[in-house]
Formats: sequence, structure tokens, C-alpha cells
Amino acid sequence: MISSFHLRKVKDGYEFGGNIGGVFGKSPEEAKHNFWKVMYPGVYEFIDKTFSKENKMSNQERATEFEYLEYFYATADFGPADSEVRDYIQECFIKDTGKLPPEGYYYGNENE
Repeated sequence: MISSFHLRKVKDGYEFGGNIGGVFGKSPEEAKHNFWKVMYPGVYEFIDKTFSKENKMSNQERATEFEYLEYFYATADFGPADSEVRDYIQECFIKDTGKLPPEGYYYGNENE
């Protein structure tokens, strides 16, 4: 469920509510970092390798932001929770911007 991704403060630190449970860190930043590391190790490993200092490419052409996001959208796999994560991102986008995603990226009913 989407509510399972909400971070909350508890006695020993920060945890994610719902069916995830468990303290993930002493600060919100540490909890978010550890959440991704534990719950989605493949995604965490991809992000860690992609943005590590050793992988900075100084002489190669850089992709546009759109090219990168289009590639990421097409290839990202969030494991068993893939559709829930994508639905959550979409709900946040709609809530934060008041706009529907572009044609071809919307999962819900276009008439909503």
C-alpha cells in the first residue's frame, strides 16, 4: 500500500509505517537511505554505482535530462512493488503539480 512508504518518528529513530515496519535510521536521511538499501537492493546498487565519484565521466557527452528520465522510466524495475512504486510516484506528481503525466505515462483512467 502507498501508506506503507510514509516516514514517521518513533522512540528509537525513524521508521516507515504500514506493513514495512522496523527502525531504519536515527535521522530521516539515514532512514531513507537504508530503506532503499534494504527494500530495493537492485535500485540502490544502480543508483550507488551511477552516482559514485569513481563513475564521473568527464570526457563523454552528457545526455539531456529528458533522455535520461525516459531511459530510467523504461528500464527501472522496483521488484515486486514495481506497480505500487510507480503508482505512488504518479500520485505524488499529480498532487504536487496539479497536472496529469504526459500521454503514454498515465496508469489511471484518463477521464478522472
